[in-house]
Amino acid sequence: TFQLAASEIGGGPDFYERLAKFATVTLKESLYAPVFLAVIGLLLALFDAHHTTKTTTRTNTRYWRQIASATLFTGFVLYVGVFHYLSNLSFDPLFLGVQKRFWMQSMFYIF
Repeated sequence: TFQLAASEIGGGPDFYERLAKFATVTLKESLYAPVFLAVIGLLLALFDAHHTTKTTTRTNTRYWRQIASATLFTGFVLYVGVFHYLSNLSFDPLFLGVQKRFWMQSMFYIF
């Protein structure tokens, strides 16, 4: 289950505070560059600005690239959203270390 702490320990920060902590730790540990490159890559893959030629191969390639990018982005958003919604650990150093181990799975998409 995602609710790792007992009710006596749990009940830490709310959903938005957890998301903010995830974002700040991810940006800090990645030295900012991979996150921005991931966002740029996602935008370029989803909204390909090149005009299509008459060949169907190029159109099919673009279509499948957009499907793959949308699928990966949806997986990332669902994992991060569900985890932070159900997580009930506080930001004490020990519990933050436990949460960081779960964050590594979602950082796979970024790196």
